[in-house]
Amino acid sequence: GIATPVAVVVHLNGYRIALLVERILGIQRFATHSLRPLAEEQSLLEGFVTTDDNRLVALIRIDALAAPERFDNWRAWLMDKSCHSGGNLGAAQRVLTTRLLLFRLGTELLALPLTAVERIEEYFEPTVTPAEQASTMTGVIQVQGNILPVHNIEHQLGLSSDLQWSAYLIVAHAGTRCAVPVSRVERVFDMAHSVMEPCRSGGNQMVSSIGKYNGSLVSLLQGEWVTA
Repeated sequence: GIATPVAVVVHLNGYRIALLVERILGIQRFATHSLRPLAEEQSLLEGFVTTDDNRLVALIRIDALAAPERFDNWRAWLMDKSCHSGGNLGAAQRVLTTRLLLFRLGTELLALPLTAVERIEEYFEPTVTPAEQASTMTGVIQVQGNILPVHNIEHQLGLSSDLQWSAYLIVAHAGTRCAVPVSRVERVFDMAHSVMEPCRSGGNQMVSSIGKYNGSLVSLLQGEWVTA
């Protein structure tokens, strides 16, 4: 089937623009002098650079995608549309939702509040740590100059430990950050509170509730227990 697109959000003059991509390959920095101009002028492309493995990467001119002055018009339009649609709904008809990041551990669907996820990194092997470390901590990785513990949470969730990883979720709560390896990042979506069922007492503290997405059950995790 067609892969669900991933939105990469970038900043432009105080505004945010989302680029829909097929998948995230990672983050790489290039020296300014390595930028090569194009043979002919392109309004959308700044130029191109060459990676360490000799692959060409075209650099998008972000300010060509949407002129910043248009954002004020778009904001006014969205606010006006929101007011009109909201005015037609009574308080009892408004649906309370939480924005979640949906991902997989093997075949299991799980989700974290989007506010708990700082970023997504392509998976690479962590540096192994001594065995006396916490059971969830299996190593460390470096992200943007910071050393983060890697928390493998499949054991706490009763899942197989023989899983394939494709990405890290950088999860943060109350100043504590960790990297959680996942099999696949699915998408960001809003889940209605009405479909969330709190877990019974005595269950796994990492799972706060169970919800549904397209007819499938989703375990909703708590950021505080993932980073603990």
